[in-house]
Amino acid sequence: PNWTMTVSLISTDEDFLKMCEPGAPSAKQRLDAIKKLTDLGIPVMVKIQPVIYPKIIEDLADLIKAVKEAGCWAFNMEGLRLRYSMQESEKKLYKDVSDYMHFDVLKFYRLERKKSSGWELSSNKCRAYINYAQMLADKYALKFFPVDNSMCTLGPSSECCGTEKLRNYKILGCNVKTAQFPKPDHCSEHLEKVVVNFCRSQKFKTMTIGEVCEAESDDYKKSA
Repeated sequence: PNWTMTVSLISTDEDFLKMCEPGAPSAKQRLDAIKKLTDLGIPVMVKIQPVIYPKIIEDLADLIKAVKEAGCWAFNMEGLRLRYSMQESEKKLYKDVSDYMHFDVLKFYRLERKKSSGWELSSNKCRAYINYAQMLADKYALKFFPVDNSMCTLGPSSECCGTEKLRNYKILGCNVKTAQFPKPDHCSEHLEKVVVNFCRSQKFKTMTIGEVCEAESDDYKKSA
């Protein structure tokens, strides 16, 4: 089958997972499932999202070792982003996480980088876990894809979700993220010519996808 699969797993600390991912399968269950899939020859990567700092520094070595032993070919990582407005249930979850870690997550992130959609880690702290992850990836011969918007160019390509393992798969070569890497051979020129039929912005309604990408690229350069 022409499949590639991604499994979410942020830690192998079972008590931590039970607390912050109630109702989800255990780390062991997920790793066992990955091993069954990879034994069948199906490519599987692990998605470590969200990265909860500084817990990730404590957990990452054991997690990446387990990912390799399960037969994965890659993993990606993206940092936690805290929303400005939260429901009480969400605040309680972060309090539980903080109590488990003996570390005030809400207070810590609110002193970090403020973005339009919420608080996230500063670039220096992102680089700390990214550098550590890359060292572990090299140790275990795994591919590693940083997914944070400001860090994605530190990875090997713009395809951070495993699509490179699919046969005859085409990507959009002109979007902002892909354009930050050398243009791959499997870009679809046809897709760039398709007229947009849904977009939140009215100004894009009659444009092709390629034209939308060009406009967004200009906006990105102005804001950079």
